[in-house]
Amino acid sequence: MPSITLAFLAAFIIVIIGAWGGDCCAGGKDAPMKAIYGFTPKHRAFAGKQPEAIAQALADWGVTAVFGGYEDPALVAALHEHGIKVFAEVALFVGKQYWERYPHSRPITSTGEPMAPEGWYHGVNPIIPEIREHNLERIRRLIEHYAVDGVWLDFCRWPCRWERPTPKLLQTSFDPLTLAAFQRDEGITIPPKLHTIPEKARWIEGHHQKTWTDWKCRQITEFVGQVRAIIDQAPRPRKVLLGLFSIPWHVSDFDGAIRSVMGQDYRALATHVDCFSPMVYHKLCARDIPWIAEVSAWVGEETGRPVWPIVQAMDDPGPLTPRELQQALETALTAPGSHGVIIFNLKALTPEKLRVVQEVF
Repeated sequence: MPSITLAFLAAFIIVIIGAWGGDCCAGGKDAPMKAIYGFTPKHRAFAGKQPEAIAQALADWGVTAVFGGYEDPALVAALHEHGIKVFAEVALFVGKQYWERYPHSRPITSTGEPMAPEGWYHGVNPIIPEIREHNLERIRRLIEHYAVDGVWLDFCRWPCRWERPTPKLLQTSFDPLTLAAFQRDEGITIPPKLHTIPEKARWIEGHHQKTWTDWKCRQITEFVGQVRAIIDQAPRPRKVLLGLFSIPWHVSDFDGAIRSVMGQDYRALATHVDCFSPMVYHKLCARDIPWIAEVSAWVGEETGRPVWPIVQAMDDPGPLTPRELQQALETALTAPGSHGVIIFNLKALTPEKLRVVQEVF
């Protein structure tokens, strides 16, 4: 009897969450959201097609949402006519251009050295005022000028290139601006006798590690709260969702690095975020297919919010077969707490993989 009662309560909670999210969050009370990231009308599948034909093609595939294409009002109108939501992704604290324009945005590690780039990845210190305001203004303009149904935040964290089996986990940032903000906010004074960055970093780690971690998490959560306020205050004819492309780690993974290194606290973020999209790129992370369901279920339990896991379709680091894509999609769609799935990305959908998408969707 207890197991039946718990199952009933879990099902009831899922229904309530779906009703709270409305059509945007759950694709309706019964239908899961089926989205494609990286949508562009310039894709080969849409060559020579007008907005109506593009929208019809996506509807025929079973797609109910796209990330991209919001700059074209005629295309957005056609997509909406076919019941397809249009979302925007905003990359926040990342980019070589920030290092060049704001040199102090380059994170300083606990060794006192500037963080090195990792391939394409140039992580940015997320507390730099100029960059925070620049990104908030980008979102203001996005909401004001485009008929988007939702905004998904990306790279909303402290720096780390995590998409690998054993990511390089570096503590950042120990620059003067960040250390001054930490001391001011927490009422902590680093002993004046400590002159070097490694000395200061070791002192914080030895005396105030939990406070440092909580403070880093709060910087990310407060920024997301500012985005939430922008969305809520914008005069719009329809509800605009706030989503987050989040790190697919449990709090116990990598010794709690999702909080201590990344600064993402799922429970705190859930006070502002409508929908979480853990980036369950199983092949990049050298995980198996069931891992997709495990992460999605945990995020749903931790946040109480709808979850649309985003799964990889690209061949990286090795070939990802159509069959494997099918298994990933089906697993994501049926995971406990899942309200849909996002495919990363349109460019990776070969004709064979596209057929799989049509079959699953």
